[in-house]
Formats: sequence, C-alpha cells, structure tokens
Amino acid sequence: MGKGYSYDYEWDDRYCYPHSNVLRNKLGITDAEKLQIAEREITSLRIARAKIEPVKGDFDLKHLQRIHHYIFSDIYEWAGELRWVNIAKGNFFCAAPYIEAQAEELFDRLRAEKYLAAVLKKSYRFV
Repeated sequence: MGKGYSYDYEWDDRYCYPHSNVLRNKLGITDAEKLQIAEREITSLRIARAKIEPVKGDFDLKHLQRIHHYIFSDIYEWAGELRWVNIAKGNFFCAAPYIEAQAEELFDRLRAEKYLAAVLKKSYRFV
C-alpha cells in the first residue's frame, strides 16, 4: 500500500467522516495518508503476532471475521463485522448483500479441497 493507494467504496456515515472519504477510526485521524500509515504499522504488528499466536477457528466466515477483528480492532469500531456497503481496498470482490452466501460457497469449496493443503505444503515450511 504505497502512496496513492486508495479505498473504493460507497460513502456511508458510519464508515466515513462527514464530507470526507477518510474512514472513521479509533485514532481520530482525519488525514487519509496519516491513517494509511497508522493502519499499516498497527496491522503489521498484529499480523506478526498472529503468526506466533494464530486466531483459532474453523476456517469459515466467523473465523475470518475473528481474524479481521484481531487485525483491525485497534483502528476501527466495525472490525470483524460484515460490511453493509460496497467497500474495498484495491480489488472489489463481493457486493455487500452477497457476502454470506458467497463465503459459504467459497468455504465449502475450500473444505472439499482440504483447505488447499497441497498448496500450503509446497509453499511453506512448518516448524
């Protein structure tokens, strides 16, 4: 997420500060570039910690929500909640009304494929 990276979303008063495209945040940052820097620094620490102490779950939508909450809860009140407007960083992957249905389909496929176990074994060495 370098300079010029932006969010793509519908404006919503719960997500954004009034008359702004800056996401409301617990830090009170109203400058988009400063928020981007703070988010990157805070989330990188959370992600590093999650590698040591993984967020436990069943590799389903609820687990994904817990991971999102763990990573972003220091920054956003709504961390881990399903979104109600179309918002994305970079690639838009699913319209808000269809998240639960598409997630169920995706996780069903992942379970059938043994959660990409063969790919993970080739890509990572586990300690």
